[in-house]
Amino acid sequence: MDHWFKEINNGFIQGNFNQESMVKDHDEFKKDFDIYVDHIQSINEKDRAGWVCGLGHGILKDTPEENVHYFIETIRKIFS
Repeated sequence: MDHWFKEINNGFIQGNFNQESMVKDHDEFKKDFDIYVDHIQSINEKDRAGWVCGLGHGILKDTPEENVHYFIETIRKIFS
């Protein structure tokens, strides 16, 4: 994603967390999510301007509700 943040300086990037990770059990989901959040945080705030956090293709029918709540609450807490 670093490449795309540098390439797109007038627009936005959306839909960048793999929805398949959301279906995993909570501990496995959190491992993937922590890697994702750490990576986004490592990108300079100016460089990630226009970033819209989202899922690749949305919530799948088997996604545990606990993971959805954790995803939303954590993203809001860290990036708001």
